[in-house]
Amino acid sequence: MGTRRYPSGLWHGRSETHAKLLLVIRREREKNGDAELRYYAHLGTGNYHQSITKLYNEFGLLTSDQKLVTEVNEVFMLLTSLTKLKKMDLLCLAGFSPQKEIINTIHNEAEIARKGWLARIIAKMSVLLD
Repeated sequence: MGTRRYPSGLWHGRSETHAKLLLVIRREREKNGDAELRYYAHLGTGNYHQSITKLYNEFGLLTSDQKLVTEVNEVFMLLTSLTKLKKMDLLCLAGFSPQKEIINTIHNEAEIARKGWLARIIAKMSVLLD
């Protein structure tokens, strides 16, 4: 309990992506002069075009959280290669994440709310099927 998951809405096979994922990998210099790769990701619910954002609200998360950006990187590896999807702890991928897993995520958020902590579920979708 207590782990937040972020839906990506990815449909592999049809390559239809309802959420937007952006991954930036930069080589950055440390103070000691060593270079290290840094990962940054933006997870958003919709279009990046400014005219669309005037019509409805979009949600986005810009992060350098190592675990989350690693999972975003795994999504891109899945889309650009023949690899199998690795187990994800934070992202739920439509077409890969079983219904039970998504329902457990909802129950987890409800438990967070029952403890009096800030909790919310934001669901944005074009189709919801059982």
